[in-house]
Parts: sequence; structure tokens; C-alpha cells
Amino acid sequence: MAAANTRLTTRATGGAGEPPCCPVTSAFHCVAVRRGHLVSLDDSEALDACPKLRNRPQGRFSAVCVPVTFMGRSLGVLHTTGAAGRVPAAETLSGLSLLGAQASNRIGTLRSFELARMQAGTDALTGLPNRRAFESAVRARLRDGGRLAFARCWSWTGCGPR
Repeated sequence: MAAANTRLTTRATGGAGEPPCCPVTSAFHCVAVRRGHLVSLDDSEALDACPKLRNRPQGRFSAVCVPVTFMGRSLGVLHTTGAAGRVPAAETLSGLSLLGAQASNRIGTLRSFELARMQAGTDALTGLPNRRAFESAVRARLRDGGRLAFARCWSWTGCGPR
């Protein structure tokens, strides 16, 4: 299931002129994400069309929306448009589905690796860099000729006045 707070923003567009981008800003507002599979619409003004595609300054158009999900979590939507009444061929729809699946796998894998890398370099309790990450950052700073100042503090539980 998609996270309710997943924010969707435009990352890439193609073609000339202002693209008829999808105004959906949350994963739960997207029909393709809610259904969990490719949605193909031949007319943006049709009665059964996505309400987010209606009444656009560009006029009527066809649209294909492919959810990009990884392990049940929504990452985004591939959205493509064309002339009204001209839905892409089955081969093109299959290619868009494959592109969505490949994008899902790649983005999800990169996010997982980044999370694992971040968790390996931080203390689970405090969220601060652990000793290895700290020493690596100091070495890199000194190697680059940078200056640094730091204080090292210790705390022993049970020490001190009673």
C-alpha cells in the first residue's frame, strides 16, 4: 500500500511546449497507484476518465499512467499523454509497464542501499555518526587540507557524586 504522505512531483518532461502534467500531489489521489496497475485513458474528458485530467488548458488528450512501486510502497507515477482518442498500441503499453517495473526496482534498490549505508554509519540510539564514520570524515577533511576542531567527551554511567 502506498504511504499517504508520499508527495509526487514532476521530475522529467519531454516534447515541445508546456506538458499536460498530472496535478496529483499525493499517491492516494492517483487512480493508477490506488489500482496498482497501468491505467490507459483514451479521452481526458470522458465520463470515466481520471478527474485530475479534466478541464486542462491543453484541451482533450489521451493518457497512460503507470504506478512506480517497490515492495508495496508507492514511489511515483510514469505519466504520458498523446492525442485524444489515440491510445498507444499494446506493445507500447507493455513497454511502459516494463519501464515502470524497471524504474521501480532501480529506485527501490537505490533507496534500500542508501538506508543501509546511512544506518551503518550512524549510532542507532543517538543518530550521530559512529566512530568509523567520524574517523573517515576527519581523515577526508585532513587529506583535503581542511582545518577542524573538535572536543571529545566521555560519560560513564554510575560515575560521579552519589
